[in-house]
Amino acid sequence: MSRMSLVSGLTFIVLAMVGNSASQAASIINFDPNGTAGATSLAVGQFDQAPGNALAVNAIANGSVIFDTPFELLYQAKVAALRDANNNTLVVPGVDTAGELTIVARFNEIASGTSTAASFSTNTDQTGSFIEIYFDPGNNANDLAGTGFNDGTLIYRGTINQDGGGGFAVISTNPVALDQSPNGNQYSNLNSVTGAGGTLITVDTEFQDSNFFLTDLSTFSFNFNTSNVVPFSQVDPAAMMFDGTPAATLASLGAVNGLTGPNFLFQADATASFAVIPEPTSSLLLSVGLVGMVGYRIRSRRSKVA
Repeated sequence: MSRMSLVSGLTFIVLAMVGNSASQAASIINFDPNGTAGATSLAVGQFDQAPGNALAVNAIANGSVIFDTPFELLYQAKVAALRDANNNTLVVPGVDTAGELTIVARFNEIASGTSTAASFSTNTDQTGSFIEIYFDPGNNANDLAGTGFNDGTLIYRGTINQDGGGGFAVISTNPVALDQSPNGNQYSNLNSVTGAGGTLITVDTEFQDSNFFLTDLSTFSFNFNTSNVVPFSQVDPAAMMFDGTPAATLASLGAVNGLTGPNFLFQADATASFAVIPEPTSSLLLSVGLVGMVGYRIRSRRSKVA
């Protein structure tokens, strides 16, 4: 698909844990969180997603990540806050606005590595991949059930390119409770390895709703510069992903998430920031702290960059 032309040429600052960065200064877009075509528009410097869920589908076999074979990554989360260029909260969707904002994504990755280090990339067929943002006045997204993330009004859709990459590190393979969120352990029969990771992907804008996005976007960037982490500490593991794929079930994860498979479930936290670039055809950069399902034997960290 060809990229849309862009007047203001937006992309986002990359501060991912995979070590990527960009030199452009942070900028803003005009966004109306109520979809009133500017009546309640804000100068937004950052979309701050709440911790959500990411699921690597059919990525684990025989106690290890499957190398050199593409797997599918699914992601879903609520937008917790819209922030200005100085990281001050402007509004909280669903509280300060008429409805909630949610983000879902699907794309393909391929892993490679050794027993002590591993990486992954999107350098594979991305047919059917996308990232979407929804506005829903019903405020019905449920992290535990995994429902309500792709209903309401579609306000943004982008397609994934083949130039992304990242990594995942497992700190320990000693099983711990998968669900250590504040809501209590909802999955007492499921354990997990401990680890963290992140990735960087590029996305081309395919569609935007001008009632919400007042800035013309041929590129729109999400800087998912925090976590893919296990176990879950901030949000419930989802029973189901937005497309109906089972997530936190024995059939999906086995007894130990990240070890027994076939799927691997992560807590995924992200922010989205923006920067103006000179080339009108530049891509959306999506630094996903979500995907890095790359191996149960590797080591690293978890942090969140505002």
